[in-house]
Amino acid sequence: MRKNSKNAYTPKKRNTGSRKRKKVLLIATEGKNKTEKLYFRNFNSDNVSVQFTHGNETDPPNMTARLICEYNDDELTTDDLAVCLVDTDFDSYKDAQIKEADNAIPDHLSEYARVIVSNPSIELWFICQYSDTTRQYRNRDDV
Repeated sequence: MRKNSKNAYTPKKRNTGSRKRKKVLLIATEGKNKTEKLYFRNFNSDNVSVQFTHGNETDPPNMTARLICEYNDDELTTDDLAVCLVDTDFDSYKDAQIKEADNAIPDHLSEYARVIVSNPSIELWFICQYSDTTRQYRNRDDV
């Protein structure tokens, strides 16, 4: 006996393929820096996915190289942003490294990948954001 076509199963039509992809914020931090990761994970939302590079590099040129490599491997788009977050740590030798890292970003990615410098450290930025202080910091240990 044959089933009537009216009673046969028909797949539901859904909005397949119309879901909007989240924008990606790819961040390279120094080594296994937990401070930045703990802070920036809070920015995950329905619209943005915060991700971190997998390397343990501690110098800006290698951090930037890792960032660019993962940017290309993850096939990020022009809607995404990749940043290399570097602390100057009161060390003047890092200035040359930061400049080298900034110059290592290819021209075609310069709009989507950036080196961001926290001077002297991201921890100072956290202190200023979460407390009211006018204290002067002379070195990394003060922070």
